[in-house]
Amino acid sequence: MTSHKHEAQLSSVAQSVHSVLVHEAAHEPLHQSDEYLPKTVRKTEAEAVAFAVCEAVGLESSTASSDYIQLYCGDKEMLLDAMKRIHRTAGEATKEIGVGKKPLLGVEGPREAKMEMAA
Repeated sequence: MTSHKHEAQLSSVAQSVHSVLVHEAAHEPLHQSDEYLPKTVRKTEAEAVAFAVCEAVGLESSTASSDYIQLYCGDKEMLLDAMKRIHRTAGEATKEIGVGKKPLLGVEGPREAKMEMAA
């Protein structure tokens, strides 16, 4: 018989694995061009996509995504600059797995994101 603590640990591991897979898969559509982006930008964008997709499917990331973004020196300005790419990529990913029909983050781009964050 499995204890509740063991089940919670397994669930946490499964969520972490899912987040890592989404993060790695996000690099392809985000960074497939020959354009060079600094590692900080690439990692920040991919982790933001992973966070959005995991939230959309009901997986909680607690502070893991923000901790990861901070580890790579990502910040709010970098996220806002990349919002359209993050939004598009996360939307495509959730559409592929059959989650939702409306914009994933409720914003269309950086200007709207700034407005939402300020509210």
